[in-house]
Amino acid sequence: MIKDRGTIKWTAMMLPEHVHELRELWEKDKEVPERTIDEQKIELIDYTIKSALTAAMEVKITFYEGSTYIEKLGHIREIDPYTSILSLLTPQGQKLKIQINRIVDVEPTE
Repeated sequence: MIKDRGTIKWTAMMLPEHVHELRELWEKDKEVPERTIDEQKIELIDYTIKSALTAAMEVKITFYEGSTYIEKLGHIREIDPYTSILSLLTPQGQKLKIQINRIVDVEPTE
């Protein structure tokens, strides 16, 4: 039976540039492409945002930032129609500014 060192014997042959490129490729594999949403979903998101703003209820907002989807809980404080930015106040007291066109889902939590 042959005793082999497995992948250990190949690591010595890799240049640091190769290792760097491989790590970049692995990071790109983790990226999630932004999905498009249909008009019915947009109308539902719009309705939920407006009702949460008027009723001051807590919502869970899912939005696309960078290359991942982020979920945040909080109360919607204001919507700026000129810049299309939604202002969200989290339970920890953090104020977030979210681009409305990046929002994928809004769900009431209460």
